[in-house]
Amino acid sequence: MKYAFILCDGLSDRIPALAENNTPLTAAKTPCADKLAAAGKCGIAKTTDPVYPAETLRTDMYIIGCDSKMYPEAPALEAISCGIPAGEEDVVFGCRLISLSDEEQLEEKSVIDCAPVLSAVQLDVVFSVLDIELSGDVFRFFMSDDKRLYCVWKRGESDPASVCSALTAEENAGKKIGELLPKGDYSEPVIRMIRKSFELLSGLSMNKTRIAAGKPAVNAVWFEELGSVPKTRSFEEKYGLKAAMLTSDRRLDGLASVMEMKRKFSYDESLEELAANAVSELENGADAALMHIGSVYTPGLEMNAEGKIKAIEALDSRLLEPIYKYLSSCGEEHRIILISSFSCCCSNGIPSSEPVPFLIYDSRTTHSGSASFTEQTAFSAGSYIPYGTDIMKLLLLDDN
Repeated sequence: MKYAFILCDGLSDRIPALAENNTPLTAAKTPCADKLAAAGKCGIAKTTDPVYPAETLRTDMYIIGCDSKMYPEAPALEAISCGIPAGEEDVVFGCRLISLSDEEQLEEKSVIDCAPVLSAVQLDVVFSVLDIELSGDVFRFFMSDDKRLYCVWKRGESDPASVCSALTAEENAGKKIGELLPKGDYSEPVIRMIRKSFELLSGLSMNKTRIAAGKPAVNAVWFEELGSVPKTRSFEEKYGLKAAMLTSDRRLDGLASVMEMKRKFSYDESLEELAANAVSELENGADAALMHIGSVYTPGLEMNAEGKIKAIEALDSRLLEPIYKYLSSCGEEHRIILISSFSCCCSNGIPSSEPVPFLIYDSRTTHSGSASFTEQTAFSAGSYIPYGTDIMKLLLLDDN
Protein backbone atom coordinates (compact mmCIF):
# COMPACT_ATOMS: atom_id res chain seq x y z
CA MET A 1 0.00 0.00 0.00
CA LYS A 2 1.34 3.42 -0.99
CA TYR A 3 0.25 6.75 0.47
CA ALA A 4 0.58 10.28 -0.89
CA PHE A 5 -0.26 12.86 1.78
CA ILE A 6 -0.40 16.50 0.69
CA LEU A 7 -0.40 19.11 3.47
CA CYS A 8 -1.29 22.47 1.91
CA ASP A 9 -1.07 25.58 4.09
CA GLY A 10 -3.95 28.01 3.56
CA LEU A 11 -5.70 25.97 0.86
CA SER A 12 -9.19 26.69 2.18
CA ASP A 13 -10.84 30.04 2.70
CA ARG A 14 -14.02 30.26 4.74
CA ILE A 15 -14.83 33.91 4.04
CA PRO A 16 -16.06 34.75 0.49
CA ALA A 17 -13.16 36.37 -1.29
CA LEU A 18 -14.51 37.13 -4.76
CA ALA A 19 -17.27 39.29 -6.14
CA GLU A 20 -19.10 36.15 -7.26
CA ASN A 21 -19.22 35.09 -3.59
CA ASN A 22 -16.87 32.16 -4.28
CA THR A 23 -13.79 31.12 -2.39
CA PRO A 24 -10.60 30.62 -4.41
CA LEU A 25 -10.88 26.84 -3.95
CA THR A 26 -14.40 26.94 -5.42
CA ALA A 27 -13.40 29.23 -8.28
CA ALA A 28 -10.23 27.32 -9.21
CA LYS A 29 -10.32 24.71 -11.98
CA THR A 30 -9.17 21.51 -10.24
CA PRO A 31 -10.14 18.56 -12.47
CA CYS A 32 -7.86 16.06 -10.73
CA ALA A 33 -9.03 16.92 -7.21
CA ASP A 34 -12.64 16.88 -8.41
CA LYS A 35 -12.16 13.44 -9.98
CA LEU A 36 -10.70 12.07 -6.75
CA ALA A 37 -13.49 13.69 -4.72
CA ALA A 38 -16.13 12.05 -6.93
CA ALA A 39 -14.65 8.58 -6.36
CA GLY A 40 -13.41 9.19 -2.86
CA LYS A 41 -14.50 10.76 0.39
CA CYS A 42 -14.47 14.35 1.63
CA GLY A 43 -14.87 15.80 5.08
CA ILE A 44 -13.62 18.40 7.52
CA ALA A 45 -11.12 18.26 10.35
CA LYS A 46 -10.12 20.47 13.25
CA THR A 47 -6.40 21.03 12.78
CA THR A 48 -5.82 23.68 15.44
CA ASP A 49 -5.69 23.48 19.20
CA PRO A 50 -8.30 25.74 20.83
CA VAL A 51 -5.59 27.44 22.88
CA TYR A 52 -3.28 28.34 19.99
CA PRO A 53 -3.63 30.25 16.72
CA ALA A 54 -3.34 28.69 13.28
CA GLU A 55 0.32 28.50 12.22
CA THR A 56 2.26 26.29 9.82
CA LEU A 57 4.44 24.29 12.23
CA ARG A 58 1.83 23.94 14.95
CA THR A 59 -0.98 22.74 12.66
CA ASP A 60 1.25 20.41 10.66
CA MET A 61 2.65 18.89 13.87
CA TYR A 62 -0.91 18.43 15.06
CA ILE A 63 -1.88 16.69 11.81
CA ILE A 64 1.17 14.43 11.96
CA GLY A 65 0.05 13.39 15.44
CA CYS A 66 2.20 15.42 17.83
CA ASP A 67 0.44 16.94 20.82
CA SER A 68 0.47 20.74 20.61
CA LYS A 69 1.76 20.89 24.21
CA MET A 70 5.12 19.60 22.94
CA TYR A 71 5.33 22.39 20.38
CA PRO A 72 8.93 23.57 20.05
CA GLU A 73 9.98 27.04 19.03
CA ALA A 74 11.66 27.25 15.67
CA PRO A 75 15.41 27.25 16.50
CA ALA A 76 15.67 23.64 17.67
CA LEU A 77 14.02 22.15 14.58
CA GLU A 78 15.76 24.57 12.22
CA ALA A 79 19.10 23.60 13.74
CA ILE A 80 18.39 19.88 13.39
CA SER A 81 17.39 20.44 9.77
CA CYS A 82 20.77 22.12 9.22
CA GLY A 83 22.64 19.18 10.76
CA ILE A 84 23.49 20.98 14.00
CA PRO A 85 23.77 18.45 16.85
CA ALA A 86 21.24 18.98 19.63
CA GLY A 87 19.86 16.47 22.10
CA GLU A 88 16.50 16.28 23.84
CA GLU A 89 17.90 17.90 26.99
CA ASP A 90 19.60 20.74 25.14
CA VAL A 91 18.32 24.24 24.41
CA VAL A 92 18.88 25.81 21.00
CA PHE A 93 18.92 29.59 20.62
CA GLY A 94 18.31 31.52 17.46
CA CYS A 95 20.82 34.37 17.68
CA ARG A 96 21.29 37.66 15.92
CA LEU A 97 24.18 40.05 15.67
CA ILE A 98 23.56 43.60 16.91
CA SER A 99 25.25 46.97 17.26
CA LEU A 100 25.64 48.47 20.73
CA SER A 101 27.07 51.79 21.89
CA ASP A 102 30.41 51.75 23.72
CA GLU A 103 29.57 52.66 27.33
CA GLU A 104 31.74 50.71 29.78
CA GLN A 105 28.97 48.78 31.55
CA LEU A 106 26.91 46.39 29.44
CA GLU A 107 23.65 47.50 31.05
CA GLU A 108 24.33 51.13 30.05
CA LYS A 109 24.94 50.41 26.37
CA SER A 110 22.24 51.49 23.93
CA VAL A 111 20.88 49.52 20.98
CA ILE A 112 22.04 51.22 17.78
CA ASP A 113 21.06 48.61 15.17
CA CYS A 114 19.14 45.38 15.70
CA ALA A 115 19.70 44.09 12.16
CA PRO A 116 23.04 45.24 10.72
CA VAL A 117 23.77 44.00 7.22
CA LEU A 118 26.94 41.91 6.83
CA SER A 119 28.44 40.15 3.86
CA ALA A 120 28.83 36.37 3.85
CA VAL A 121 32.58 36.80 4.41
CA GLN A 122 32.01 39.09 7.40
CA LEU A 123 29.50 36.64 8.89
CA ASP A 124 32.07 33.87 8.55
CA VAL A 125 34.65 36.01 10.36
CA VAL A 126 32.27 36.73 13.23
CA PHE A 127 31.26 33.10 13.55
CA SER A 128 34.87 31.96 13.55
CA VAL A 129 35.64 34.27 16.47
CA LEU A 130 32.56 33.18 18.43
CA ASP A 131 33.22 29.50 17.80
CA ILE A 132 36.92 29.63 18.72
CA GLU A 133 36.61 31.90 21.73
CA LEU A 134 33.18 31.11 23.23
CA SER A 135 32.22 27.59 22.18
CA GLY A 136 32.90 25.02 24.88
CA ASP A 137 31.31 22.21 26.84
CA VAL A 138 28.25 24.26 27.85
CA PHE A 139 27.62 26.74 25.03
CA ARG A 140 28.52 26.08 21.42
CA PHE A 141 27.92 28.31 18.41
CA PHE A 142 26.96 27.10 14.93
CA MET A 143 26.24 28.78 11.62
CA SER A 144 23.97 27.14 9.06
CA ASP A 145 24.61 27.02 5.32
CA ASP A 146 22.20 29.92 4.88
CA LYS A 147 24.22 31.99 7.40
CA ARG A 148 21.86 31.82 10.36
CA LEU A 149 23.50 31.86 13.77
CA TYR A 150 22.55 29.34 16.47
CA CYS A 151 23.85 28.49 19.92
CA VAL A 152 23.33 25.14 21.65
CA TRP A 153 23.22 25.26 25.45
CA LYS A 154 23.92 21.76 26.75
CA ARG A 155 21.26 20.79 29.29
CA GLY A 156 20.20 24.43 29.44
CA GLU A 157 17.23 26.18 30.98
CA SER A 158 14.32 26.04 28.53
CA ASP A 159 12.02 28.72 29.94
CA PRO A 160 12.10 31.54 27.34
CA ALA A 161 11.08 34.17 29.86
CA SER A 162 14.13 33.34 31.97
CA VAL A 163 16.91 33.44 29.43
CA CYS A 164 16.07 35.33 26.23
CA SER A 165 13.88 38.03 24.71
CA ALA A 166 13.02 39.25 21.23
CA LEU A 167 14.86 42.32 19.99
CA THR A 168 13.24 44.25 17.15
CA ALA A 169 14.56 47.36 15.50
CA GLU A 170 11.16 49.07 15.50
CA GLU A 171 10.60 48.80 19.24
CA ASN A 172 14.05 48.77 20.81
CA ALA A 173 16.37 51.01 18.81
CA GLY A 174 17.85 53.58 21.19
CA LYS A 175 16.93 51.71 24.37
CA LYS A 176 19.52 50.75 26.93
CA ILE A 177 20.31 47.05 26.68
CA GLY A 178 19.92 46.74 30.45
CA GLU A 179 16.15 47.20 29.99
CA LEU A 180 16.06 44.32 27.52
CA LEU A 181 18.35 41.75 29.10
CA PRO A 182 16.63 38.59 30.39
CA LYS A 183 15.98 38.77 34.12
CA GLY A 184 15.01 35.22 35.06
CA ASP A 185 16.68 32.96 37.60
CA TYR A 186 18.80 31.32 34.87
CA SER A 187 19.70 34.40 32.86
CA GLU A 188 23.24 35.00 34.14
CA PRO A 189 25.00 32.49 31.82
CA VAL A 190 23.33 34.10 28.80
CA ILE A 191 24.15 37.64 29.94
CA ARG A 192 27.74 36.54 30.49
CA MET A 193 27.91 35.30 26.87
CA ILE A 194 26.51 38.61 25.57
CA ARG A 195 29.12 40.53 27.58
CA LYS A 196 31.96 38.32 26.33
CA SER A 197 30.77 38.62 22.74
CA PHE A 198 31.01 42.42 23.00
CA GLU A 199 34.57 42.19 24.29
CA LEU A 200 35.55 39.89 21.42
CA LEU A 201 33.79 41.51 18.48
CA SER A 202 34.44 45.19 19.23
CA GLY A 203 38.07 44.99 18.17
CA LEU A 204 37.56 43.21 14.84
CA SER A 205 39.19 44.96 11.90
CA MET A 206 35.93 44.86 9.97
CA ASN A 207 34.38 47.06 12.66
CA LYS A 208 37.12 49.63 12.26
CA THR A 209 36.27 49.68 8.55
CA ARG A 210 32.56 50.02 9.30
CA ILE A 211 33.12 52.90 11.71
CA ALA A 212 35.35 54.68 9.17
CA ALA A 213 32.51 54.33 6.66
CA GLY A 214 30.01 55.82 9.09
CA LYS A 215 28.40 52.51 10.02
CA PRO A 216 28.03 51.19 13.57
CA ALA A 217 30.23 48.35 14.76
CA VAL A 218 28.64 44.90 14.85
CA ASN A 219 29.77 44.03 18.34
CA ALA A 220 27.44 41.69 20.22
CA VAL A 221 25.36 38.53 19.99
CA TRP A 222 21.74 38.60 21.11
CA PHE A 223 20.00 35.41 22.23
CA GLU A 224 16.59 36.05 20.74
CA GLU A 225 14.50 32.89 20.84
CA LEU A 226 14.96 29.33 21.96
CA GLY A 227 13.54 25.87 21.48
CA SER A 228 14.07 22.33 22.67
CA VAL A 229 13.98 19.14 20.63
CA PRO A 230 10.50 17.59 20.94
CA LYS A 231 10.21 14.15 22.45
CA THR A 232 8.14 11.94 20.17
CA ARG A 233 8.12 8.45 18.70
CA SER A 234 9.26 7.86 15.16
CA PHE A 235 6.67 8.02 12.39
CA GLU A 236 7.11 4.29 11.77
CA GLU A 237 6.51 3.52 15.45
CA LYS A 238 3.36 5.63 15.46
CA TYR A 239 1.84 4.40 12.21
CA GLY A 240 3.75 1.34 11.05
CA LEU A 241 4.80 3.06 7.83
CA LYS A 242 8.13 4.20 6.42
CA ALA A 243 7.64 7.82 5.44
CA ALA A 244 9.47 10.59 3.61
CA MET A 245 8.89 14.31 4.22
CA LEU A 246 9.30 16.74 1.33
CA THR A 247 9.21 20.39 2.34
CA SER A 248 10.74 23.85 1.97
CA ASP A 249 10.17 24.61 5.67
CA ARG A 250 13.26 24.09 7.84
CA ARG A 251 11.12 23.42 10.91
CA LEU A 252 9.14 20.60 9.31
CA ASP A 253 12.33 19.15 7.89
CA GLY A 254 13.76 19.15 11.41
CA LEU A 255 10.61 17.49 12.75
CA ALA A 256 10.97 14.81 10.07
CA SER A 257 14.50 14.17 11.30
CA VAL A 258 13.27 13.85 14.91
CA MET A 259 10.58 11.40 13.74
CA GLU A 260 13.18 9.43 11.73
CA MET A 261 11.61 10.01 8.34
CA LYS A 262 13.52 10.23 5.11
CA ARG A 263 13.85 13.88 4.15
CA LYS A 264 14.00 15.99 1.04
CA PHE A 265 14.46 19.69 1.76
CA SER A 266 14.60 22.42 -0.87
CA TYR A 267 13.87 26.15 -0.78
CA ASP A 268 13.17 26.55 -4.49
CA GLU A 269 11.77 23.23 -5.65
CA SER A 270 9.04 23.49 -8.31
CA LEU A 271 5.80 21.53 -8.00
CA GLU A 272 6.95 19.28 -10.84
CA GLU A 273 10.21 18.57 -9.03
CA LEU A 274 8.30 17.94 -5.82
CA ALA A 275 6.07 15.42 -7.59
CA ALA A 276 9.07 13.69 -9.17
CA ASN A 277 10.88 13.50 -5.83
CA ALA A 278 7.78 12.11 -4.11
CA VAL A 279 7.49 9.44 -6.78
CA SER A 280 11.17 8.62 -6.34
CA GLU A 281 10.71 8.17 -2.58
CA LEU A 282 7.71 5.89 -3.12
CA GLU A 283 9.65 3.86 -5.67
CA ASN A 284 12.63 3.50 -3.34
CA GLY A 285 11.13 2.08 -0.18
CA ALA A 286 8.87 4.74 1.34
CA ASP A 287 5.34 3.66 2.13
CA ALA A 288 4.17 7.25 2.46
CA ALA A 289 5.28 10.54 0.91
CA LEU A 290 4.30 13.60 2.96
CA MET A 291 4.43 16.73 0.82
CA HIS A 292 4.17 20.14 2.49
CA ILE A 293 3.00 22.99 0.23
CA GLY A 294 3.35 26.66 1.12
CA SER A 295 2.81 28.27 -2.29
CA VAL A 296 -0.98 28.60 -1.86
CA TYR A 297 -0.65 30.34 1.51
CA THR A 298 1.38 33.31 0.27
CA PRO A 299 -1.27 34.89 -2.00
CA GLY A 300 -3.84 34.33 0.74
CA LEU A 301 -1.72 36.34 3.18
CA GLU A 302 -1.43 39.03 0.52
CA MET A 303 -5.24 39.06 0.05
CA ASN A 304 -4.65 38.17 -3.59
CA ALA A 305 -7.62 35.97 -4.52
CA GLU A 306 -6.69 35.65 -8.20
CA GLY A 307 -3.15 34.66 -7.24
CA LYS A 308 -4.49 32.06 -4.85
CA ILE A 309 -6.74 30.63 -7.58
CA LYS A 310 -3.73 30.25 -9.87
CA ALA A 311 -1.69 28.63 -7.09
CA ILE A 312 -4.49 26.10 -6.40
CA GLU A 313 -4.79 25.28 -10.10
CA ALA A 314 -1.03 24.76 -10.30
CA LEU A 315 -1.18 22.46 -7.28
CA ASP A 316 -3.85 20.38 -9.01
CA SER A 317 -2.21 20.11 -12.44
CA ARG A 318 1.49 20.09 -11.55
CA LEU A 319 1.52 18.05 -8.32
CA LEU A 320 -1.70 16.19 -7.64
CA GLU A 321 -2.24 14.94 -11.19
CA PRO A 322 1.32 13.55 -11.67
CA ILE A 323 1.09 11.82 -8.28
CA TYR A 324 -2.28 10.32 -9.21
CA LYS A 325 -1.02 9.14 -12.61
CA TYR A 326 2.00 7.46 -11.05
CA LEU A 327 0.03 5.69 -8.35
CA SER A 328 -2.62 4.59 -10.84
CA SER A 329 0.02 2.89 -12.96
CA CYS A 330 2.38 1.54 -10.29
CA GLY A 331 0.46 -1.70 -9.77
CA GLU A 332 -0.03 -1.20 -6.01
CA GLU A 333 -3.04 -0.27 -3.96
CA HIS A 334 -2.81 3.34 -2.91
CA ARG A 335 -4.40 6.20 -1.06
CA ILE A 336 -4.14 9.93 -1.79
CA ILE A 337 -4.92 12.45 0.94
CA LEU A 338 -5.19 16.20 0.37
CA ILE A 339 -5.83 18.45 3.37
CA SER A 340 -5.70 22.16 4.06
CA SER A 341 -3.41 22.53 7.08
CA PHE A 342 -5.38 25.63 8.07
CA SER A 343 -7.53 28.21 6.32
CA CYS A 344 -6.37 31.65 5.26
CA CYS A 345 -9.01 34.23 4.45
CA CYS A 346 -8.27 36.23 1.30
CA SER A 347 -10.59 38.99 2.45
CA ASN A 348 -8.29 39.92 5.35
CA GLY A 349 -5.09 37.83 5.00
CA ILE A 350 -5.60 36.26 8.42
CA PRO A 351 -5.15 32.52 9.11
CA SER A 352 -8.27 30.93 10.54
CA SER A 353 -8.74 28.25 13.19
CA GLU A 354 -11.97 26.95 11.66
CA PRO A 355 -12.22 23.30 10.53
CA VAL A 356 -10.61 22.59 7.17
CA PRO A 357 -11.56 20.37 4.22
CA PHE A 358 -9.85 17.10 3.40
CA LEU A 359 -10.08 14.60 0.56
CA ILE A 360 -9.31 10.86 0.65
CA TYR A 361 -9.06 8.74 -2.46
CA ASP A 362 -8.52 5.00 -1.97
CA SER A 363 -7.92 2.75 -4.96
CA ARG A 364 -9.51 -0.19 -3.13
CA THR A 365 -12.93 1.40 -2.67
CA THR A 366 -15.33 3.62 -4.58
CA HIS A 367 -17.64 6.05 -2.82
CA SER A 368 -20.51 8.09 -4.16
CA GLY A 369 -18.42 11.10 -3.42
CA SER A 370 -18.71 14.82 -3.98
CA ALA A 371 -19.00 16.47 -7.37
CA SER A 372 -15.98 18.64 -6.57
CA PHE A 373 -13.50 19.39 -3.81
CA THR A 374 -14.45 22.67 -2.16
CA GLU A 375 -15.05 23.92 1.34
CA GLN A 376 -18.81 23.56 0.88
CA THR A 377 -18.77 20.01 -0.50
CA ALA A 378 -16.40 18.91 2.26
CA PHE A 379 -18.59 20.47 4.94
CA SER A 380 -21.71 18.93 3.41
CA ALA A 381 -20.20 15.43 3.24
CA GLY A 382 -20.86 14.90 6.94
CA SER A 383 -17.48 13.44 7.94
CA TYR A 384 -15.80 15.31 10.80
CA ILE A 385 -12.53 14.67 12.65
CA PRO A 386 -12.69 16.77 15.84
CA TYR A 387 -9.21 16.15 17.25
CA GLY A 388 -6.13 17.15 15.32
CA THR A 389 -3.91 14.43 16.70
CA ASP A 390 -6.28 11.77 15.29
CA ILE A 391 -6.10 13.07 11.72
CA MET A 392 -3.08 11.15 10.49
CA LYS A 393 -4.21 7.89 12.07
CA LEU A 394 -7.73 8.15 10.65
CA LEU A 395 -6.74 9.30 7.19
CA LEU A 396 -3.89 6.84 6.76
CA LEU A 397 -5.00 3.76 8.60
CA ASP A 398 -8.77 3.65 8.96
CA ASP A 399 -10.93 1.78 6.44
CA ASN A 400 -12.47 4.69 4.60
